[in-house]
Amino acid sequence: MMPTYSTQLTPRQFAYVAGLGLYRLRSAEAAGRKPRGGIRQTDVGTRYAADIEGMMGEFVVAKLLGFCTTPESFKPVVNALDREGDLPYGIQIKTTVYTPGHLIIDPGADKNHYYVLVSGKYGSYTIQGYGKAGDLMTPAALKRGKEKSPAHRKEDAAYWVKAEDLLGMDGLIEYVKQQNALAESA
Repeated sequence: MMPTYSTQLTPRQFAYVAGLGLYRLRSAEAAGRKPRGGIRQTDVGTRYAADIEGMMGEFVVAKLLGFCTTPESFKPVVNALDREGDLPYGIQIKTTVYTPGHLIIDPGADKNHYYVLVSGKYGSYTIQGYGKAGDLMTPAALKRGKEKSPAHRKEDAAYWVKAEDLLGMDGLIEYVKQQNALAESA
């Protein structure tokens, strides 16, 4: 079993990052963006909770990778997620309340982006692992509509990758260090 990283947010961290999650959701709504993936619920509270938990996952990964040290130094991407990733260097974060959960990747995802799976809720999270989208998007991982769960539409398709099939975070930590060194020398 690969090592995972677990963390518990302080109440201050939780409150600050939750505000960022609400800001991103409201910005997306104002721009006319619709929820994607499994978040098709019409219940506004469920959508808000999913966005807040997603932002929490981004924060814990950003902290582990050295992109921030405090909630105030955390600068999430807004209005460019598909192009840039949730974090620098094309790093996408997927957060689920299910433990250990599945990393779910849209078929149209950038195959050069790195995806990280975070599980948990209410301020307690575990980083399960990561992988490069192009390596994870295998025929065996592709599931359509009702194969995924009864809640999904028949035409939906996505790659569902088990947490146990992901790599430990050490490789991604090293990749970020290399990218930071390249950026500093440029």
